[in-house]
Amino acid sequence: MNGTMETMRVLTIAVLLCTALALPAATAIECEGQKKHCLKLGGNLASVHSLPEYRLIQKFTAAKAWIGGHDAVEEGQWLWSDGSPFLYTKWTPRQPDNHNEEDCLCINYKGMLP
Repeated sequence: MNGTMETMRVLTIAVLLCTALALPAATAIECEGQKKHCLKLGGNLASVHSLPEYRLIQKFTAAKAWIGGHDAVEEGQWLWSDGSPFLYTKWTPRQPDNHNEEDCLCINYKGMLP
């Protein structure tokens, strides 16, 4: 990854951390609120593209937190809110699962690790 892309990823993660620490996950409505909050700050909810990236985000979000994954456009078709490809697959088994009809992706649910 070149320096500019790496800087952008770090800034995205920084915005996620600000949001995740201030607004823990509870409902899909809160997920949308976090996304809007991040956009106001000039960023977006985090997208995950590697296990080290996932672990870094987990370190800063002790409680469950929303990240940028969603299937709001088409049920079961997961996308990242920042527009990057949804290719990461090392989630906890059977995740993401759209629990309780939520369209957003939550990490650190019950402390589970992939």
